[in-house]
Amino acid sequence: MKIISDNTFLHNSLMIVLVFVIVFFTSCNSCSEKKNSLDRESKEPSQEELKDEGVKNIDSINQATIKPLQKGDKYVNINMHSKQNKKITLARFCRGHKYTVVIFWTSWCDCVDEFHNMKDDYRLYKDRGVEFLGVSLDEKEDLWQNAVHQYNLPWKQFSDPEGLTGPVAQLYDVNKVPYTIVLDADGNIVAKGITAQTLDEEMDKLLPR
Repeated sequence: MKIISDNTFLHNSLMIVLVFVIVFFTSCNSCSEKKNSLDRESKEPSQEELKDEGVKNIDSINQATIKPLQKGDKYVNINMHSKQNKKITLARFCRGHKYTVVIFWTSWCDCVDEFHNMKDDYRLYKDRGVEFLGVSLDEKEDLWQNAVHQYNLPWKQFSDPEGLTGPVAQLYDVNKVPYTIVLDADGNIVAKGITAQTLDEEMDKLLPR
């Protein structure tokens, strides 16, 4: 009886060790994948990298002849301002994600219901490889920052102080606010001008639950 008991104890001990090893290596792989994604996001891509990816910079486009981007077009890299007034580009956040949702808005837009629904979308997809970015088109920084707190927006927030008549708004065809576009992992526009409700429908197609 003691031999059987010892064998059972040894078997159980080996199983525990095996499970621990599997969990350990799975966690390491997951951490490595997250680190690689964060590393790609943590720095601005070089001009050479963007060129290799076929991405243009808005600075290279003649503002007098801007044509709005359409569904299926490759995104154009734009300059944004952070809350700390640092210059950050869209390209920095488009890399390493399955999809990037960019929400153009203003402090004065009728956004209460839209943002309420968008928060539901954010909670559903933020851990499934989808990045959410808010780009305020307010020309005054205090209006933008106050509105971020007022609406309690959980996704990353940036601004383009050139506003609704600026080149960014023209390029991305922002003819109303809020105005949302979706980019895929290759930087192609897969949806534009959609609401939070239609975003949920689009993401269900792109990332079936």
